[in-house]
Amino acid sequence: MKPLLPNWLCLGLSLIIFLSSHNLTLGEEKQGSEPSAPPQVPIDQRDLPQQSEKWWDTFLEGVLWHDKAVLGNEEATDKAIIKFEEILAEHQDTPWVLAYLGSTFTLKARDAPLLRKRGWANRGFEALDKAVEKTPEDSVVRLIRAINSYHLPRILNRRELAETDFAHLLRKIEDPDHELSNDLKRAIYFHAGAFALHKRESKSLALLEKALATEGSPHLEEPIRQSLDIARRRFDES
Repeated sequence: MKPLLPNWLCLGLSLIIFLSSHNLTLGEEKQGSEPSAPPQVPIDQRDLPQQSEKWWDTFLEGVLWHDKAVLGNEEATDKAIIKFEEILAEHQDTPWVLAYLGSTFTLKARDAPLLRKRGWANRGFEALDKAVEKTPEDSVVRLIRAINSYHLPRILNRRELAETDFAHLLRKIEDPDHELSNDLKRAIYFHAGAFALHKRESKSLALLEKALATEGSPHLEEPIRQSLDIARRRFDES
């Protein structure tokens, strides 16, 4: 039997899921307000790439617009793209900027007309993957791609990348010589745990408990507790 809908339309309808599921841990933007989402990925200035003083302020502006775009502000999406592309025009292939630009492109796909969604999504994937290829050991870049990948519709086949990135990040945390900040460690444990919980895997319980026990990123406290409560009800047999 032939499918009821052509493949391109099925894909487009799946991409519309961006409207509700692109970021599961953040609330919706309220009418008439200009909130900014709590940062999912802590950026420690000690870990700044070289020459960051030349683009850091512009980058922070872009991140602020990106965070507002996550909450559904379509105008903010365009402003974030402008800021990140402004940096890349002078400092090509800067991994942190590429990763955030890729994430912003997928937000653009979320809001774009049906026939343009795939184009924006592909631009986002290309930028995210290029950022990881350039700096495979950069935990910030890896975490941005991991979060982005697991919130996308399954039909886009990015879940395996999320698995790979989270496994890489968790191995790094276990290395006694790692230099990750507590903020970044907590974010990794939380998002890896949330991903495992989404897949109904029992390991989510241990990951979320580690996130709760790690000091740092106080804005994640409530999301961690909420996810941990679900994991305990589902997997805690004590």
